[in-house]
Amino acid sequence: MANNTDNLPASVVRDIEELPNDMVIVALDAENVMRLRAVSIKPNGNMVVVGGNNAQGKTALLTSIYYALGGKKVQCKEPIRRGAEVMRTRVALGRDNTEELIVSLEENKDGKRQITLMGANGHVYSSPQKILDATTGSLMFDPLAFANADPKTQVNMAREVTGLDFTELDRQREDAFTERTVVNRTLKSLEAKVRGRTVRDDLPERPVETGSILVQMREASGKNRAREQLQRDETNLVQHIDDCKKQIAALQQQLEASDKQLVNIRGKLAETTTVDITEYERKLADIGNTNDLITANNSLREDYSELAAVKANADRLTEMLKKIDQDKAAQIAAAPFPVPGMAFDENGVTLNGLPLDQASSAEQLKLSVGMGFAMNPKVKILLIRDGSLLDEASLALVAKLAKENRGQLWVERVGHGKECSIIIEDGTVLEAE
Repeated sequence: MANNTDNLPASVVRDIEELPNDMVIVALDAENVMRLRAVSIKPNGNMVVVGGNNAQGKTALLTSIYYALGGKKVQCKEPIRRGAEVMRTRVALGRDNTEELIVSLEENKDGKRQITLMGANGHVYSSPQKILDATTGSLMFDPLAFANADPKTQVNMAREVTGLDFTELDRQREDAFTERTVVNRTLKSLEAKVRGRTVRDDLPERPVETGSILVQMREASGKNRAREQLQRDETNLVQHIDDCKKQIAALQQQLEASDKQLVNIRGKLAETTTVDITEYERKLADIGNTNDLITANNSLREDYSELAAVKANADRLTEMLKKIDQDKAAQIAAAPFPVPGMAFDENGVTLNGLPLDQASSAEQLKLSVGMGFAMNPKVKILLIRDGSLLDEASLALVAKLAKENRGQLWVERVGHGKECSIIIEDGTVLEAE
């Protein structure tokens, strides 16, 4: 797995690539770091358990490694033992007791700091801290932090370890998911609109024409209005004749004219009859009902057509999401995870198909240590400060993991138990195996 060399100069990248893998501490010399007076240690095996009582310098021993590899940014306000003028740390990295890379740190109480990185051949590297930052990840100094990290941070670490980058697939999936959400909303609306309704095949698609019947109806109505007017004229003339008869003498000429007009109107009236338009009204009503059915039927046809198109689009997007998920699953299945059964998705890291927070403490410890070693392929060192919280089974487990990963664990533990390989008392090594 590659180290994080983004944005580094090409010369620094080359220096990092030329470093050997699986380096551990083969020798450690430190003096005046916090409570530490002076120690010189050549660790043996894959796990170094640093024991002793509280306030004796156990933490300072691990911190001396932390300061040498982590840089100025990880130091506390008072890194130098009180009363001392300068602190020094020499960390020799390599394999099988062979020194391959030597980290030397010296800092005085005025804050003047010098760090040197030298190869086995005497070559002094020009950018020591950049090389150390690129070859020592955050989990080196607190591997158990992986299990306690938030899901997003865990996923980012898993991606860094496996080299998987789902940025484009996640973008495509988010776009497809958003589009499908909108499409499914339309789909549900259309399904509700056509639910319980059926397209009638016995109805034509075009509404029935009403023009000719309306013309005939208008002609009949006109005739009826003319006849009604004749009837009204007859009534008026009869009344007028009655009035004229009362004034026969004075209105004789007017009466004769009126009689002639009356005869003429009655003749025309006799020639006409009232036209029954009931049948026309019934036909128009039937056509109106039929056209309403046709309009509704055509609208339903369009709804079903739109429903089919929207459903096809929803199915397409579902298949796209399925394909994206399958591609991610395939890449995850083929990725070189540091612990069998480990995987991750957009929700977080999983172990054997379950979320990591549902795994046992031993499983979380195993995964955290495995991730710590995997994220530091060049310098395989992990520092566990709260080792007193680990029982014998957990200690045995992390020791086994260190051996399997060709790495080295430095564990701080309160007490003088048989598991301790180094005992610190008053800032010096009391006992060592």
